[in-house]
Amino acid sequence: MKTKREVKEPAWLSVAMAGQAMRIETRRAVAATRVALAVTLVTVAACSPQQPPIIYAHPHPAVAADTPVQVFMSERDVHRPYRVLGIVSAMDLGKYQILGLQDALPTLERKTRAIGGNGLIVVSYQPVKSGIFSTGYSVQARAIRLRNP
Repeated sequence: MKTKREVKEPAWLSVAMAGQAMRIETRRAVAATRVALAVTLVTVAACSPQQPPIIYAHPHPAVAADTPVQVFMSERDVHRPYRVLGIVSAMDLGKYQILGLQDALPTLERKTRAIGGNGLIVVSYQPVKSGIFSTGYSVQARAIRLRNP
């Protein structure tokens, strides 16, 4: 009875097959890393603090440019009924000067008047360092319409 003669694979073939197997494993590892990164990014984005969207159900006409705008540093400071009209913001890098919250108020007041507001509540204020001697600001506020008591 004749037996089949076993054929040995050349050494270069086994090295090539091992390299192909490593490439497949590398692809799987890269794909798993991408999936993990995507899940992490979605989780971080979902957990980040966000302002609720404000829907302009009853838009108000712009008020006169000389209408006074009351400024409040928190909601607790407002002792009258009010309606939130929207979010207004201002930013200035303050090139070659030092700016603060007081410098942001004219811009915030102008934007508040433009959407019919007569008050604003400062939500966030951050100084922005833009150079050795320069400090600017980044401010967000809620534009509100104070109702008569």
